[in-house]
Amino acid sequence: MTKAVTKKNEDVADNMGLALGESSKGDTATKDAETKNSNPWEPTATSCVLKVPLAEMWHEGMTIADDKGNIIYKVLQNKIVRRAKSGDPIFQATIGNDRDEVIAVVRREMDFRHQIDGFTIYSLTPNWAGQSATTFHPIKNDERGFEMFSLVRFEQSPLGGNYTLKSSEDDGIIMKAENSNIRLTFLCCPCLLCGCCKAWQLEFFRAGQGSHSVLDRDQKAMTVTVAPGETLILAVCMAYAVDRLTIYSCV
Repeated sequence: MTKAVTKKNEDVADNMGLALGESSKGDTATKDAETKNSNPWEPTATSCVLKVPLAEMWHEGMTIADDKGNIIYKVLQNKIVRRAKSGDPIFQATIGNDRDEVIAVVRREMDFRHQIDGFTIYSLTPNWAGQSATTFHPIKNDERGFEMFSLVRFEQSPLGGNYTLKSSEDDGIIMKAENSNIRLTFLCCPCLLCGCCKAWQLEFFRAGQGSHSVLDRDQKAMTVTVAPGETLILAVCMAYAVDRLTIYSCV
């Protein structure tokens, strides 16, 4: 019994490590494996550029490919699930593979008490032992609902311009990004955030690992550049969150 429990905990820890861009047991992913979605949370072995349209352009059936045209992911759903008390839309996108199998969900979750706006990214498997699942409504009427597990939270500072990616398990900071121009726009002329009047670029750095960018979201080029050792599906989810937070939609 003890050995079985230990093995289960090890598997859960491995899932968490893969999802956050850590290599597992010396395995190295190849781009072919990623393209086939053999393990969507496996880190990429080489730098990769993904063509990711702005979040407001996402629609059911839209594909996300790399710069060579290889289809990596498919948007299964992009909708407003409800309105917050403030009237702000709660966006949610479901991402899957070419077989329409759910891989990840990214959903806006606002903390009015602490004036924090952000998105939670969910994975298909538990990320630590004993983690509770979140149930999502079915994508189509003839389907059942499905369960996902909170992996990370992407947060924007109250005044904009500062962004952090935190672990859902212990709230530890994983990545950071900053753009002072976004903050100035929030403070001086927030109306410029409406529509596509501004196209921003955000570079993310791993906490405590120097000034080497590991993820770059370029809204003008509609690309995400992912460094070796990072996770493609996580980068796509973060791009969606960045777009929703920095390009305000009047909906």
